Amino acid sequence: AVEEQFYVVWPICVLGVLAMRRRSPFLATGSVVASAAIGAAYALWVADRDLIRAYYGTDTRAYQLLLGAAIALVASSGAARRLGTMSTRRAGAAVAIGLAGIIAVATVGDASPVTRGVFAAAATALVVVGVIAGRPGDTSTAERALAVRPMVWLGQRSYATYLWHWPFVVVLQRTFEIGPVLTAVIVAVAATTVAHVSMDLVERPIRARSHRAGRREDTITTLGAIGGTLTIAVVAVTVILRVDVAPLQAASRAGFAPVEGGPTAAVAPVGSGDAGDDERDVTTPGTQPPTAPPPTTPLSTTPLSTAPSPTAPSPTTPPSTASRGESTGPAGAVVPETVPPRTEPLERVPVPDDLGAVELTGEFSEQSGCRNVVPASIDECLLTTGDAGARVLLIGDSHAARLKVAFGEHAAATDGTFAAVTMNGCPWQDGLLFVDALPLEEAKQYCRDQRDLLYDDLLDAYDPDVVVVAGHDQTTEGYEVEVRPDRLPDTSTTGVELIEVASRFTVDRLAAPGR
Repeated sequence: AVEEQFYVVWPICVLGVLAMRRRSPFLATGSVVASAAIGAAYALWVADRDLIRAYYGTDTRAYQLLLGAAIALVASSGAARRLGTMSTRRAGAAVAIGLAGIIAVATVGDASPVTRGVFAAAATALVVVGVIAGRPGDTSTAERALAVRPMVWLGQRSYATYLWHWPFVVVLQRTFEIGPVLTAVIVAVAATTVAHVSMDLVERPIRARSHRAGRREDTITTLGAIGGTLTIAVVAVTVILRVDVAPLQAASRAGFAPVEGGPTAAVAPVGSGDAGDDERDVTTPGTQPPTAPPPTTPLSTTPLSTAPSPTAPSPTTPPSTASRGESTGPAGAVVPETVPPRTEPLERVPVPDDLGAVELTGEFSEQSGCRNVVPASIDECLLTTGDAGARVLLIGDSHAARLKVAFGEHAAATDGTFAAVTMNGCPWQDGLLFVDALPLEEAKQYCRDQRDLLYDDLLDAYDPDVVVVAGHDQTTEGYEVEVRPDRLPDTSTTGVELIEVASRFTVDRLAAPGR
């Protein structure tokens, strides 16, 4: 899309550039070069504030296409003749440094996509300038390596390969469970093969077409292009829309039986209240309102009536904690002395529309609760204690830790109790470990110890009414999981099936009557 938008705007700009070039070729070329450089700097500036915006924005990606336009102007101007006087050694060094930069950007480091894009564009420009500067008949080793027939063949098809590669990536990742290296090999071969076919059937006939070409050739080319595009679209979209992981609802699990008379999980929207908002569901426990259906499933996400109970208090301001003798922590959280005694019954309180609409205090979300530690008791994991509200437990990795402010605010406002047990790079499921997210064995051991303590001791000691689990997508590259045979009875599965088995096993461990 960025490319097509560029092709709409750039021809208009070319008229001005050519007019300027008639008066001053240096000024025209310099203006485009400067525009590319300013565009690259602007992309980095935006990426520091909004990476997605920088990656998908037309204005933040135009520098790459502008750089190609600038090189074209340099190659067709007097500057090219001046570059031609560069020694073979210097031209070869430019090509070699550029090639090394491309390889380094593609394989080393964890820079953002925008930063990598800027460096890749600069390295590519260096290669092209080095080739332009090479003297005919006196080329460097790097230039001769690029001139061999296989490299020339790949170079002629490289842009078509780029256009074709992404559908193959999507289809492979959504259909099979294979690693990044095998994915790269398959995609490189498949996309280049299709690129070669599309060049012969579509691109070259269009580029070589003359006004004397017959309608039959035009029709064949057009129908071939449309047919191929529709085929790929149908295949890719069908795969993308597949849902491979079944919802982990209690009602969908084998052997499920409803708990008679137990409180159910109600789902209420969280947002500004406008009809067009992207609403998110947060579960809150409580007794069943008169208009709701009979109790169905603990741990179910089936929506129930969200009308507030006539006796429910209005969760507007946190109750006073001075009488309980606890100290107040960040974001209004209460640092407790111990788990308060349970009081019955729980009153149903609607989730407020402004849940979490507070300044995100990094210190609170990063340091409170049992984060990256193995606690001595559940007391160390408590963020807020109350006398009447629900008892909530949050489990997960660093993604879960970022939710502590919202749940802490809600617990304080509803006189509830809230505990969080989180570990960066540690799955919430009992019996799983991330393969790469925790590269150090010491960190993996912390994850094992914390999760063992949580499921063997802390869960029973705390006895929560509501359990919230959150974590990184375990099907993405770098976050694949492996089994812990000492914790998970079924160790015969891998991939998505392993995630499902471990999740169901853990949900069964977490489940309890009324929870």
